[in-house]
Amino acid sequence: MLNAQKLFREVCAQGYPGQKTLVRAFVQRLRPARAPAATVRFETAPGEQAQVDWAHFGTLEHRGRVRKLYAFLYTLSWSRALYLEFTVSTQRAAFLRGHVRAFRALGGVPRRVLYDNLKTAVVDRDAAGAVRWSPALLDFADYYGFAPQACRPYRAQTKGKVERSVAYVRGDFWAGLRAADLGDLNRQARAWTETVANRRVHGTTGEVPAERLPHEGLQPLAGKPDYDTALVGYRRSSRDCLVSYAGNYYSVPAAHAGTE
Repeated sequence: MLNAQKLFREVCAQGYPGQKTLVRAFVQRLRPARAPAATVRFETAPGEQAQVDWAHFGTLEHRGRVRKLYAFLYTLSWSRALYLEFTVSTQRAAFLRGHVRAFRALGGVPRRVLYDNLKTAVVDRDAAGAVRWSPALLDFADYYGFAPQACRPYRAQTKGKVERSVAYVRGDFWAGLRAADLGDLNRQARAWTETVANRRVHGTTGEVPAERLPHEGLQPLAGKPDYDTALVGYRRSSRDCLVSYAGNYYSVPAAHAGTE
């Protein structure tokens, strides 16, 4: 079901002259009642923390193949400013590139970034619960000057701000969406983030994320070159001059047949 804000935007585009409150009241009558759940909200200081997560969004045809589709979500905990990007991979390169683009889009780096027990971040924990981080993530964090932080196991609500961002994306952006391909999907995601998600009055803070963002006090990038997220791999070409990579075959010059 479309949420009330998105439904209001769509019916206005079709000439609806009424108020948003009427649409909200109409949608509210159709929603099943939800039992309230008690929780304690934890707030952080400006620039202190961002929360990161992946979310699965079904499948998408990409370069001739049906691939699983994922959203990389990055939410600044104080301003609630959101960065959203869709990808067909959750591997290390895509994970780190999502961070790099989020830092650039939102204007800097927080002091800490909070993760669930993602394989691209947390390798494992010892018997005492201490985290063994991915060496690649530690190097990346050292380059940008932030400290990685892990949620307590089985306590997903620790990163509730980005969890709520996932629900918001599903309800407002994703509902009723049409996209031609991955590039088109990400163009729409950027436009929605800039004009809707970061421009609405946030339900918890009562303020607009884009207006709070300049007061985050993020660590500036100051012309720092992007971290090198390139992958280096080796393949041996076949006798008929083809190299297999990521499920596809690529031709090489005949002189390289059978070589690495």
